[in-house]
Amino acid sequence: CTLTNTRKGNNVTIVKAWAGDATDGSSTTITTTGTAADLNNAVTAGTAFSETVSASVGNTITFGETALANYDSTYACSGGVTITQTEGVGSSFTMPDESVTCTLTNTRKGNNVTIVKAWAGDATDGSSTTITTTGTAADLNNAVTAGTAFSETVSASVGNTITFGETALANYDSTYACSGGVTITQTEGVGSSFTMPDESV
Repeated sequence: CTLTNTRKGNNVTIVKAWAGDATDGSSTTITTTGTAADLNNAVTAGTAFSETVSASVGNTITFGETALANYDSTYACSGGVTITQTEGVGSSFTMPDESVTCTLTNTRKGNNVTIVKAWAGDATDGSSTTITTTGTAADLNNAVTAGTAFSETVSASVGNTITFGETALANYDSTYACSGGVTITQTEGVGSSFTMPDESV
């Protein structure tokens, strides 16, 4: 009499999803352990990824990705498994007697950029300047007359290069300053730029 036991197995599908502005060229590496053929795949931001591997029931399955500084990450799995997410390290679960799909979603971080136009001294000569931005979700291109208050807020993705500036005003000296700990180099009549931090500016 032969009593044969065959280890049960099912599939683990790892899906990479992106939300928001996934155009910064970032790259992450998706890995698994505990499967029959562990994954070690580089994936560029915005690129779809789905891979299925088999695993024995009862195995400890780990999965994860290298951390992405410009993104928030959430992990979720089907099959009734419970996971604890550790961003940049991974998560793990015990392989149940059913197939499991785990989705790793990265959402691009974003904050606000507020451009304020201030005037000092005798701003009554009727001069006009045009305030512009690039790298924001809705770039500015606003004409402002001397002495007129201006403040506009736009959103921008963390890690983007943000440029801002105004057309030169012959009768005025100009100074630019930003909050948020950003470093800028002022070029009057051309503009300045900075890398969008993980806070509003």
